[in-house]
Amino acid sequence: MLPHGIPASYREAIEKSLTVLCPSQMGKSDTASALLDTLENRWMPKPIWAEQGFSDDPARAWAALQADMNRSDSNHRLFGVYVHVPFCQSRCGYCDCYAFPVKAANRSAIPDYFQSLTREIDLWYGVESLGRRQVSTVHFGGGTPLMAGSERLIQIVDQLRAGLRITEETELALETTSSMLTERALDELWQAGFTRLHVGVQSLQDPVRKAIGRHESAEIVLRKICTAVERGWTVSTDVIIGLPDYDAPEIMQDIDRMVAAGVQGFSVYELVYSARNHAFFEGLGLLNQPIVEKFSLFQLVFLYLEAQGFRKNIYNHLSRPEDDNRYFTGPLRNEDLLGLGTFADGFFGDYHYRHAELNAYRRQVADGLPGLAGGIRRSPAERGFRKLEVQIRSGRPDPLVFVQVLGEEKALALFRDWIRRGLIQTMDDDASCELTAAGAWFIGAMLSVCKAAVAVSAAAGVF
Repeated sequence: MLPHGIPASYREAIEKSLTVLCPSQMGKSDTASALLDTLENRWMPKPIWAEQGFSDDPARAWAALQADMNRSDSNHRLFGVYVHVPFCQSRCGYCDCYAFPVKAANRSAIPDYFQSLTREIDLWYGVESLGRRQVSTVHFGGGTPLMAGSERLIQIVDQLRAGLRITEETELALETTSSMLTERALDELWQAGFTRLHVGVQSLQDPVRKAIGRHESAEIVLRKICTAVERGWTVSTDVIIGLPDYDAPEIMQDIDRMVAAGVQGFSVYELVYSARNHAFFEGLGLLNQPIVEKFSLFQLVFLYLEAQGFRKNIYNHLSRPEDDNRYFTGPLRNEDLLGLGTFADGFFGDYHYRHAELNAYRRQVADGLPGLAGGIRRSPAERGFRKLEVQIRSGRPDPLVFVQVLGEEKALALFRDWIRRGLIQTMDDDASCELTAAGAWFIGAMLSVCKAAVAVSAAAGVF
């Protein structure tokens, strides 16, 4: 049942994980189909804005955000900043991000966008209380932020420094492809205070890289990572399950090479199908990949990294102490998030907002609004679910938080079921829990169960 190439030392643990996922009462003839149905039940529930729509239009959302941020009880809380840069060299076939390839014909899109981004930041500076709160991280994502050049990223950071409390403790980070990572960019960004890189490697197998549209050889990628690490950068990367002809031996070899190069963190993902990447999946024959194989490889990556001293930082990111992955761990520290730029999400307290798509974003900013699509305030029940969501996404769910939200009986029943099915395990001190690799795979299902439990409590008048 397991894919070839998984070492015997890991096969037993993976087979056990598969076994406990099948309901014990199922007959043997139904076990295989029950397992397949179980493994398919893994997708994340929709975010609040996608499920319910926005309750506030852009103008009302902006007014609500300003009022919330000026409340005195939030002035002491740290917050993170996310800056979305929606441009890349070319659109990868498997990509599901909100990003656009930039060629000679539309090169002006970059300076035009950064002009809008600068104007949006100035609008947020009108909220006086925001400047009194310390910033934990400034994180540039995309797209490929370096498509704009290191100079523009530094200009944005300088602008943020002028109005926000960015200190030596603030982590400046960006996501990038290796092809955009030049020595000049490394030096300029380091001098500006950046310290963390997430490099989208995807694979170090040159045939796989060619198939997915990566142009640099594995040797060049590793050389760039080594250069960054030698200059003091914290570097993380990803392991993607489901790439073509990318099996256990190749995955383990790639992890070994990246660890040897100094990579301090790995985000583990399944390659996810959507309408945006249908042609990629169809062209490479990935539409009907065996689910048991993908699940087994996902488990293997966690076990293999844990054997080398990596530990969960969040549910799907394993790292060493140097990589605290600050942007993604902010919710567990009860930090707010200032999202900037087209399609970026943000939240302050129980108010969630999202930016508009590119053209609408630019039009709004020109009219004196921060380019929002709208906003929505969480109800008491939704705030309860949010607490559980943060706990599960952290990879170390605290049973006491579940008791506070759901009550002791429901919370303990959930944890007993998750432990029985191998989705969480108790730690050595028996006082805390963490998601297993299977739990990381099924995080969407776990969140859906939590949402349903909160809905039942809300219907009973608990919230």
